Amino acid sequence: MLGWSVEALAFRSGVSPGAIRRLENGAELRRVTMQALAYALEAEGLVFLPGHEPMRGDNFRGATANPKSRDDFHLIE
Repeated sequence: MLGWSVEALAFRSGVSPGAIRRLENGAELRRVTMQALAYALEAEGLVFLPGHEPMRGDNFRGATANPKSRDDFHLIE
């Protein structure tokens, strides 16, 4: 939806390109890695609701631009 390359998503999320490619091939990633990807996409206005396709929200700006800056980041893992 954003037209990003794997490298662009890796840069914005802090997740390695290899991990993103493994996810695309069906591998399971650590929860903290999936959270970092979600934060990067949500910061651009994407909305994820269980059971629905991802969509763009007009009034959403995501949760945290840099999840590692959150006080509760250590709880994700």
